[in-house]
Formats: sequence, C-alpha cells, structure tokens
Amino acid sequence: MILTLLVGNTNTRLAVFDRRRLVRVRVIPSGRIDDYLNKIKLSPRIEGAVMASVVPKKTLPLFRILNRQVPTLLVNSRTPVPLKFNYDRKLLGADRLAVAAGGYARFQRELVIIDFGTAITFNLVNRYGFFSGGPIVPGPDLMLDALAQGTGRLPRVHWSARARTICTRTKPAIQAGVFNLLIGGLSRILEKVVAEAGGNTQLVVGTGGAARRFRRYLDIRVVDQNLASRGLAEIYYFNRRQDE
Repeated sequence: MILTLLVGNTNTRLAVFDRRRLVRVRVIPSGRIDDYLNKIKLSPRIEGAVMASVVPKKTLPLFRILNRQVPTLLVNSRTPVPLKFNYDRKLLGADRLAVAAGGYARFQRELVIIDFGTAITFNLVNRYGFFSGGPIVPGPDLMLDALAQGTGRLPRVHWSARARTICTRTKPAIQAGVFNLLIGGLSRILEKVVAEAGGNTQLVVGTGGAARRFRRYLDIRVVDQNLASRGLAEIYYFNRRQDE
C-alpha cells in the first residue's frame, strides 16, 4: 500500500491506496498538517508515499517528515508522469498534473476536469493522454475576500448558492453577485473550452471541495473528490515501473 498527500492552500488530502484501490481518505486543514504528520506513525503495510504541494513553504518540511518514515516521491513540474503535453510544463502546478493523471487513468477518454479549489482550474485531456491546460479562475472565497479587503464598508460574507439577483440587503447582494458571476463565467469558459477543443464529445468531471455545490449549475457529469489522489498514485506506480 502507499500513502498519497496533496497539500492545498486550504486543505490537505491524505489517501491510502492498495494499487489502484482507494482504501481510505482523510482531509486535514493545511495549517495543521505539519503537527498531524509529526504525530502519526504509518502502518508497516505502507511501503511508500507520494506527495504534491501548491504551498511552497510547506513542501520540503512535509516531504522530510514523510521521507523519514517511508521512501517518498515528491511530484513537481519535472516528474515523469503517464501523460503527454501540449503545455509548458515548467510552469505547471503539481496539483494540475495529479488531477489530469487521475482523470485520464480513470476514464481513458476526452475530458474536461474542473477542479474547484481555492482557485478553479479547467484541465483538458484528450483521448490520447495529451494535457492541454485550460483557464484559471479565482474561487468564490478569493472573490469574497477581495471585496471585503478592497472596499471600506463591504462585509466578508460566506459563499452561498444564491441565484436570485434582486436583493434588499447587502450580504445577500454580495452572495448573489459572486454566485451568478461565477456560474455565468464558468459556463462560458466550459463552452469555449469544448469548442476550441474541436467540439468533440467530452466528459466533464468535477473535483475539489466545492464540486458538488456547482454540479447542478454546470454540465458536470461525474464528481470525484479523490481524482488528484488517484493521479498521485498513478504517478507513483509509473515512476516505480520506470526504475525497475
């Protein structure tokens, strides 16, 4: 068995795999992941680990903690992966690599993967395993933070799926504005991505923390919260085969 660790800006996802079978998952706030890893002792059945991080200051410290217990593969833009690229890999985040690898391994077809994290990314993979990237959009919490921090009197409100646009109070007005802006923008981007990719029949897959919230408003056919973890497992086994 192996452990996968995906360090995000908000949360860190740990998943244990027995080959391609997902055994268990735990999500820890990224602010607490250092303490959590320092306290746990991995099972002797876990033979290795693989991690990716979008938080640079946490990457090496967490890698060292894991690597003390089991041999750990740190995924970055140069790591060999079971994909081909129509994209400049030097600037490609490890989280997008993992999501694309997981999506292609699971579905083996034309895919648009929408990853709903702190930022929302569109990730296009064709049936031959070529990754072509896609737009990056600020997520709802970033938009709400920007409104509160960049204005004198607008409050910070929680994100809400508020479709009605006529609002008589400030908080619902902010929620309605951000929600409808995102839904309209994401729908337009998805339409453009599909058209620019040739209009082929593509499976739209959602992943990330807010994927289920957005599913009913976009043409998302499948939600898989563990897609990036699956991708990290694929990358681990791909590199192990390369070394044999």
